[in-house]
Amino acid sequence: MRRPCLLPVACWLSLLSELAPASAFPISYQGVLSNQSGSGGSRGAVASESSICSKIGIDTLAMGGSAADAMVATTLCVGTVGMYHSGIGGGGFMLVRDRHGRYEAIDYRETAPAAASKDMYEHDQRASMVGGLAVAVPGELRGLEYVHRKYGVLPWKTLVMPAVRIARDGFRGGYHSNAPVTEDLVRYMKAASQNNTFLVDDPIWAQDFAPNGTLLQLGDTITRKRYADSLEKIANHGVDVFYEGDLAKSMIDFIQKMNGTMTLDDLRNYAVEVTPPLTITYGDYRLFTTGAPSSGSIMFSIIKTMEQYPPEDLADTNLTTHRFVEAMKFAYGARLKLGDPDFVKNTTEYQKELLSDNMAHEIRQRILDNRTQPVEAYDPLSLYNPESHGTSHIVTADASGLTLTSTTTINLLFGAQIMTPDTGIIL
Repeated sequence: MRRPCLLPVACWLSLLSELAPASAFPISYQGVLSNQSGSGGSRGAVASESSICSKIGIDTLAMGGSAADAMVATTLCVGTVGMYHSGIGGGGFMLVRDRHGRYEAIDYRETAPAAASKDMYEHDQRASMVGGLAVAVPGELRGLEYVHRKYGVLPWKTLVMPAVRIARDGFRGGYHSNAPVTEDLVRYMKAASQNNTFLVDDPIWAQDFAPNGTLLQLGDTITRKRYADSLEKIANHGVDVFYEGDLAKSMIDFIQKMNGTMTLDDLRNYAVEVTPPLTITYGDYRLFTTGAPSSGSIMFSIIKTMEQYPPEDLADTNLTTHRFVEAMKFAYGARLKLGDPDFVKNTTEYQKELLSDNMAHEIRQRILDNRTQPVEAYDPLSLYNPESHGTSHIVTADASGLTLTSTTTINLLFGAQIMTPDTGIIL
């Protein structure tokens, strides 16, 4: 019987653990909830980029919460301390394995407003990245609501309030945290300010990030009191206050003021999409991931390409690393053809082609062991691939076998650089 693996990236990286030092991979903070004796089966685990947030997830499990409860609490915390890449103004993808071994993929990515058109950025490409036209309908809260309703145990408010307290009271190195949390925030504040000093010059942003006229520095305490108030409303009144209530009206008013086209109907009509996951086999494992519009099929393409090489070849570290990088290049060239199956024809068929043995063999034949190739070899269409500013990945599991993995993002650094003045929500 093939063993299931919910985290194909983790499975593949574990296979390559002999090929790179630990420092080659990003730091994550993990927690494991064990039985009181410290032996026997684990009661659950949480992994996120933040020790603050992982601890909140573990505390949630300790209160009797499920992995879904831990996912809600951890995700809202990550969006609070890592607001430059994630938050309730964004969205993402989630994969769930229930306690019976059944899988479902949840698309809670943002969607375009109804008034969006294919030529809306034709005369101003920057408008696709900054300002009201760059804002899409957020999906994170609907995604969290979905898994909480289906798999949650604890009250919704119990899961939201830890993030409220962190946003209101502040967070810094030493507050149940490790330095990388604050170091990352300082680094990305500076990066976002290289060509635009909005964090200091715009009073809406400066209230949180430059309260004394200059950007906060390493070791300073950062508070997001307006955001805390918004989260508390969501804790008390549920997600509908964000999509239909006063938070919705506040966001829409400001987005439209900033030249956006989103309406209250766009928010009200948002819904997550739940689909069967993509799946392949790799050795003794059966791997699962989310399909388009996520890049799960791209990651599987890399794995299937590497499977073309005999296991004994892995002993050559340098050669295997070269082949792995080349497989990634070819896969990412193919990534640019992926789209939303609801709008881009033949996306489903294209994914099947990407995951076919014939495609894996073809890519394997195109990889040269003694050199790299021109960009055109990997990306024949020479399409522009914008720089990625990061996502956040979270994993939670409980003693029942319920396991969730989620990737969440607001796309670019500080999203579209829009924060609604009275809510503190970054879009």
